[in-house]
Amino acid sequence: MMNKKDVIVIGGGPAGCTAAMGLARLGYKVVLCDQAQFPRDKVCGEFISPAADPILARLGILHRIEAMNPKRLKGVAISSYGGKELLIDYPKLPGMEAKPTSLSVP
Repeated sequence: MMNKKDVIVIGGGPAGCTAAMGLARLGYKVVLCDQAQFPRDKVCGEFISPAADPILARLGILHRIEAMNPKRLKGVAISSYGGKELLIDYPKLPGMEAKPTSLSVP
């Protein structure tokens, strides 16, 4: 017997996952396909930028990420192989009560 789905979403990146989640919440039977195997070692996979917090909250998943006790980062450090390091604090943005922080998820 064949298992029928309403939608196939190709690509498990941020856009594909968001589309699949939104469609599933609307009651569609969704299949999400990606050619990569997860989890995978990818630097951007452990870092969530400050701008993502409100989006993740609207998607209803920010609390799940925060439940993993991520580290809140206050800026970035860029290092060279020669040992030089550049430290950059996140700036306070207009309309925000405090400086933004990004999440580092283990």
